Amino acid sequence: MNHPKEYDKRNVPSLQDVLRQASSTYGWNSALAEEQAKALFLSLVPEVLKNRMTSIQVRKGVIFARFDSPAARQNLLFQKEALLKEINGKMRKEVLRDIVCQ
Repeated sequence: MNHPKEYDKRNVPSLQDVLRQASSTYGWNSALAEEQAKALFLSLVPEVLKNRMTSIQVRKGVIFARFDSPAARQNLLFQKEALLKEINGKMRKEVLRDIVCQ
């Protein structure tokens, strides 16, 4: 009778290593980083501006934020550089290149 082959635990990769490899192989790293940056952006934007935001998307390192108020859009434009610096600093790499207010 054959016994199941026993695996040496030292040769079996951890789940974290497998996920990290899959993420790198399939290009999920940048998408995950952009979603984290989007969450940070939303946590840093004042509630008053979030209430005027109608949509938000992240594509290729750029956040596209649409507002229903020109004043809210202008207000965010004044904070744009500080937000980019803080988000990229917290991410420890440049994930976002720009914030476009529409």
